[in-house]
Amino acid sequence: MLPDSSLSPPKAINQPAMFADTGIPLLFQKLSALQAERRQVKAFLAGGASVITGSDMFKIGEHN
Repeated sequence: MLPDSSLSPPKAINQPAMFADTGIPLLFQKLSALQAERRQVKAFLAGGASVITGSDMFKIGEHN
């Protein structure tokens, strides 16, 4: 949902999957725990758009 856990370190501790920099490594850790073979994992990424005007904090599409 968000690109960088430095936006809210306390939330990143409680909800690491909410941020790309903590959630993606967590995803691969969980897949590994399920014995997924890394060479067989395919990841597809989709970007976000800048649809909200306002403070820099909410310009997620630009941050992504």
